[in-house]
Amino acid sequence: MTRYLHHAVKDPRGVRLGAWRGLSEGLGTGADHDEREDLSGLERRQEAGELGDDLDPGAVMMLMMGAVSAPAVMPQLVRRIFGLEPDSLEFEERYAEQLRRIVRRLA
Repeated sequence: MTRYLHHAVKDPRGVRLGAWRGLSEGLGTGADHDEREDLSGLERRQEAGELGDDLDPGAVMMLMMGAVSAPAVMPQLVRRIFGLEPDSLEFEERYAEQLRRIVRRLA
């Protein structure tokens, strides 16, 4: 998750393009609506006891995607909440550590 965060902070254009695509297509439309996200990694972690049995891997994936995307899509909130620039090393390190802590608690 923090690897994806690093890429999103370093170059937010991909995340922003994905957000724009979602906003412009609307719900239930788009060529890739039949494609499914690969949840096998999260499912393996759940089987190994690293992810709580009561958690839906799909919901966890959405949570992680949203957490990683938020700074790139809403940089103004990073400034308001953390008082830091979203592309600063200080923000990335602080936020990455908090994400690690949150993910550890999902077990």
